[in-house]
Amino acid sequence: MLYSIPALYCPFPIAIHPLVDEIEDHTNQWVTDFQLLDSYETFKKFRDSKFGHFIGRSFPDADFIRISAWSDLNALLFILDDQIDAQDIIKDKTSFFALMNRFIEVLEKREHCTNDKDGPVLTALSDFWRRITLVTQERWQRKFIKSIEDMFNGGYWQFEHLLLGKKPVLEEYLKVRQYFGAAHLSTDALEGIAGIDLPQYVYDDPMVHRLTELARNTICFSNDLFSFGKELEEKNNGAVFNLVLIVKDKYDLTLSEAIRKAADIHDEHIREFLALSELVYRYDEDINRTLKTYVDALGVLQRGNIEWSTLETARYPHIYEFVKMEKTDK
Repeated sequence: MLYSIPALYCPFPIAIHPLVDEIEDHTNQWVTDFQLLDSYETFKKFRDSKFGHFIGRSFPDADFIRISAWSDLNALLFILDDQIDAQDIIKDKTSFFALMNRFIEVLEKREHCTNDKDGPVLTALSDFWRRITLVTQERWQRKFIKSIEDMFNGGYWQFEHLLLGKKPVLEEYLKVRQYFGAAHLSTDALEGIAGIDLPQYVYDDPMVHRLTELARNTICFSNDLFSFGKELEEKNNGAVFNLVLIVKDKYDLTLSEAIRKAADIHDEHIREFLALSELVYRYDEDINRTLKTYVDALGVLQRGNIEWSTLETARYPHIYEFVKMEKTDK
């Protein structure tokens, strides 16, 4: 069933990488070379998702070497997520942490993996890591490993809820969503992939940290709206962790009311982002200039996700109401 999604408030610039088609072609070839997809039908579905365009809209100014590597990683994580859902790879706590620990081990030890010994996923991961460590700083590499650990911990929060038959509550979901949705990887990539290099104390500034968190959450909230129909149709428990069903349960809403409520929560976070973004420039001129680039890039990330989801990818069938996109208020 196709669900109608209200137009989301997101008044940030639309941007796209000038080499987006080359990024797309590169990643399509990369997943084929590393045998990450098991049939032509699966590849067609992957190709129609246009994951390279998602990355091209997220990092429009990144150099090709970095952005193509990041596009490959993004594709790998989407493929792995789909495989976990479809193939029942994770059966218990032991198998979950076995996968997580091998991921971390490959990164920390910079292992050279092979298909015969380690399988396609870890072989592809080690190829990405070999390439990206050549063009990034050690500080960001340490952050990336921690972010992968956070992603798995967010996934375990989901897995634990399923094992115990617990429904997620909104307050806890708002804290964890950015991690199991891997949106934190996108914002972290503004340093390593887009090359926006701020001192760590600026990233740790409570207001800058909140801006980053808001951007991550709005990306996840919009994704929940766009993917809602797909998750319901596939019946793979994904919808349990979708904002639409969480607010439906919390506020005892109809489905259409819950979709509207989820859109409102997205828009409220956008408005908080806009208000807070005016207050963060408290440093010297050079840092403030780079910080402005970072804040603008967070906006591009948020808008890029909506553009990709509504105009390009075939991954999330839905009906989208475009009419309010440019309005400053609803």
